Amino acid sequence: MKNIVPLFLFLLAVSCSSNCFGETEALIERIKLLEERVRQLEIKLADKEDGNTNGQFSLGNNWYYSTTSGERDEYIEGIFSAMFPEFVRVFGNEAMTHKPVTIFNAPNESSPMAIPRGKTMQIRIVQGNTSYWAQMIYQLSHEMTHYAFFSYFPHADQSNYSTIFENEQSSWNEEIVCEAMSLYMLKYVADNWEKCSLAKINPTFDSPLKEYLTNEYNRGKGHTLKSAGDAVPFEGFHKNFNKATDARNSRLAERNYLYDLLIAADAESIGEIRNMYKYFNKEFRHIDYSAWIKGAKKPNFIEKLSAIQPKLKPL
Repeated sequence: MKNIVPLFLFLLAVSCSSNCFGETEALIERIKLLEERVRQLEIKLADKEDGNTNGQFSLGNNWYYSTTSGERDEYIEGIFSAMFPEFVRVFGNEAMTHKPVTIFNAPNESSPMAIPRGKTMQIRIVQGNTSYWAQMIYQLSHEMTHYAFFSYFPHADQSNYSTIFENEQSSWNEEIVCEAMSLYMLKYVADNWEKCSLAKINPTFDSPLKEYLTNEYNRGKGHTLKSAGDAVPFEGFHKNFNKATDARNSRLAERNYLYDLLIAADAESIGEIRNMYKYFNKEFRHIDYSAWIKGAKKPNFIEKLSAIQPKLKPL
């Protein structure tokens, strides 16, 4: 990775020396081309660390995917293309294109993950076969939501992410948003299945998607929002809730609650969620919803959203 910048500067110098008195627009185009080549090299180096060097394909808008076979994967392309425009609609183009990101499937890993690598990112999905479309939507949409939140942490990489995670993020709130967006995207893709390229392969797959959504949603029935119970000390929230990244079953009520809120909301309201970390309390590592409600364009939506976080109190 360290060799890329000198290479870029050398190529830039060559361009400048031959065009210093030439046309400015032509020089700018050359610089853009060189920048794109640098991005591609950075992505390939990141993929090499994970053994994903056989196939690198562009999805557009700073998104890529890699395959170990070296062949294109129409299933990844189809599912991504079905979801991406909706992500842009609700979270905005900047949040969904802020840095190059590569999707790859690692069937032997334990869990999907969004992996920050400084100037690039990776999204790992975990599937025995990418023909499991409903599962891919469920996993990929979750990690794409994390990607949107990472637009607030451009400095994140593997060397410092544990520190950022510990001190700058609210795992409880962010995980609930990501989990709810998985349900939201299952519904969205099902409702718009005829527009998906994969509908040519299976034109009635909207029904299995809806069944997958129903089964997943039903797992949350009978659970109660933590905010409906007694207030939790600030310190206790971070210790017992905020670090519970893997305790998905403990958030099922909040996930379903937020999903119901999302499908009834307009795009601008959903987009407000991106502002969550503007209201992060670094001392107690929770979201200050009271301040957020005051500063939000959609305060009624944020007030409802606040129910996903337990009520908090000082010791």
